[in-house]
Amino acid sequence: MNKKSNIRSNKKVGKSIICLAILILMTGAAGLSGCGNNENKNRDRNSSLKAEAVFDSCPDDLQLDKILEKLTENNIFEGEMAKVSPAAVLESYGLKEGKDDTEIYVSYMSTAARADEITVIKSSNLKDVESLAQQYIDKRKKSFESYKPEEVKKLDDYLTVAYGGDSGIYILCVCSDKKAALSLIEAESVH
Repeated sequence: MNKKSNIRSNKKVGKSIICLAILILMTGAAGLSGCGNNENKNRDRNSSLKAEAVFDSCPDDLQLDKILEKLTENNIFEGEMAKVSPAAVLESYGLKEGKDDTEIYVSYMSTAARADEITVIKSSNLKDVESLAQQYIDKRKKSFESYKPEEVKKLDDYLTVAYGGDSGIYILCVCSDKKAALSLIEAESVH
């Protein structure tokens, strides 16, 4: 084999590997979403999740960004909100990267020593995420009880929203006005 055909052969192998990697990523993303049509069943379905709102279908990333934008535009959170690194969130929740195809889509927390938070998690096991989120909230309550007890009320009345069945998207929202937050999320989720 001459040098020129060897280079062409290597390029073909490289392109094949790239195509295979893209195919695997696309298949994984489709499997991770685990969502059906866009109907709000709001606890009217046979879901073992305890979320305040449960939707059959998952919003795409643009819709998730729109939900986050609406929450921040409408002053749902107290104080400035800062993005938290996915690795820090995974550790805080006791999640392991890659386990159950769990991914932190985004997380924001108040920088003003408040309990306010919005975290969006994509996972193939929402039941586990929900359980770990409860444990996480319990730890934060203990922390705020000694540090800033007036914030514990928000942690006692946090909001959870789930999209999909066993797999999909889980939103944890800690704020002063849970009803307003839920209303904004529902308005953006029905489209």
